[in-house]
Parts: sequence; C-alpha cells; structure tokens
Amino acid sequence: MKKKQLDVPILFVAFNRPWAAEKTFAEIRKVKPKKLYISVDGPRNEEEREKVEKVRSIVSQVDWNCKVQKVFNKKNKGIEESFDNAMKMMFKEEEYGIIIEDDVLTSEAFFDFCSQMLKMYKDDERVMHISGTNVGEITKIKEDYFFSDTAFNFWGWATWKRAWKHQDVNLKIWPKVRIKFFFRQLRKEGLLIAIKSQQIIQAFYEGKIQTSDYQWTVICGLLNGVCIIPKHNLVTNIGFGKDATHTTEVDPSIPIRRYSPIGNFQKQKIKINKKYSKVYSRFFIKKSFNRILKKFNPFIRNKF
Repeated sequence: MKKKQLDVPILFVAFNRPWAAEKTFAEIRKVKPKKLYISVDGPRNEEEREKVEKVRSIVSQVDWNCKVQKVFNKKNKGIEESFDNAMKMMFKEEEYGIIIEDDVLTSEAFFDFCSQMLKMYKDDERVMHISGTNVGEITKIKEDYFFSDTAFNFWGWATWKRAWKHQDVNLKIWPKVRIKFFFRQLRKEGLLIAIKSQQIIQAFYEGKIQTSDYQWTVICGLLNGVCIIPKHNLVTNIGFGKDATHTTEVDPSIPIRRYSPIGNFQKQKIKINKKYSKVYSRFFIKKSFNRILKKFNPFIRNKF
C-alpha cells in the first residue's frame, strides 16, 4: 500500500552543517510533505560559503511531488531575522506548520503527533506551542500527552499562525514586562530559574547574544499560553558540538531515544502538569550548575 503524504506543511531551517542537514532532511523525505518551506541563511565569511552552498544543495533535492518555497539569503542576517523571515514566509500561506532545524533528528511518530495536535487544537487560543521533546521523560501518566505552561522547547515543534502573530522578534516590550515576567518565573519555576532567565533575556535585549526562542517563551508566558508535550520523547538533538550556535557541549542528560507511539490521540481538557515543570526546572538548574563547576574544575564531567 502506498504511504500517504504528510498534509501538514513543514518549515526546514538550516545553515552551515551539511552532515546534520543531510541526516535531518532524510527524515523529512520519509514523510514526503505536500508543502515544504526551506530557509538557509547566508554565510558569515568566505570560509563558511562552501558549507552553506553544500547545505543548499542537500535541501534542494526534493524528489517527491511537493510544493516548495525557499529563501536562501545572499548575506548573513543572523538567527533572529533569518528565522523570523522564514516563519513569515510559511504563515503568509499557511494556518499552521511543523518547524524543524537542521540539528533535530525526528521520528515518523513526531510528524504524526504534531499533525494530530495541530488539527485538534487549532481553535484553542491558549494552546500556543507543540513540542516534540520531553526533557526528563515523564512517562508515568495515563494520557499520551500533557500540558505545560513553562516548557516551550524548540527541538522539533509546531505552532499556528494565530499564535505566532504575537511574536516580538526584537522583544521591544521587555523593559515594560521584565518585572512581571520575573515574578511569573519565580512563582512557577523558582528563584534560580527566574534569575537565570532574566540574565539570558536581558543579554539578548542588549544585543550580547542571538536567539530565536527566548522571545517566544516570554510572549507565551505573558499570554498564559501552554505547550503540548508528548508522553515519550519523539526527537533526538544531534547538534551538540563546536559548530553549534548554542549547544556547544554534549549533554548526556538529553533524551536520545525516539519512540514511535501508534494510534489516534484524544482531545483533553487543559490541565497543567506541575510535576513536569519541576523536572524541567531541575534539568536547567543542573546544566547551569555543571557549567559553573567546570569553570573551576575542568575534570568535572556532568557528575551532578
């Protein structure tokens, strides 16, 4: 029996890692989406040009019946502008979509999960984000998925045009909402996470770091948005390493298994899984603690 094509649009965002793009694009090819949006930023220097061109060659090898739109920047626009333009390209045409970056190795179950959730919750304004990642892998629940109001993970995700319209890529509202967001984090995730989040977001606002996800976390938090998280982890992040933008160190605590649940999911009433928020917070506290320890003792390797 001929396998059906995925009828949910995919946005694939890549840059300068041909080895990663080749692996992740191969997973997209398996589900043969009917609509595919591709974004590759321009090289930052001449040394990157060959890698970027190789990535563009890989993602251009669409050998199935598919409507394709591409944006290949001639010059490097940076992660914020490039990613924002890619999202605008997709949502100019679509009401929802799945977003995959070149370091996220997906499972076929991931596409099935996102597809069902996008259609099931398309009219629920509070649901703003669907994650393919279950950090900490809380699986001792009856349901196939649950809700979080803190964990908006970008390692394989999906969203709607009606949610993304609230995005503020430059986070111009930050000075006005900084205190409000701090107390929200404090109440939901504790002091350490609240302080750490403030530091990172402030650094972004001042132009010291580049990111495309913290803005979204702030917006979703301020709008009391929630994220859908699968019972089992559905993706693997293969991008840890020196050529990564943010995940430059391999972290063995990241789930590496990709489950493949089968069947149809049932719509649920929104109920926040508070246990997951605690696990998610501890996960990031541990990462921060490890980095601090390594600065003082290079022989420490994720012992805590």
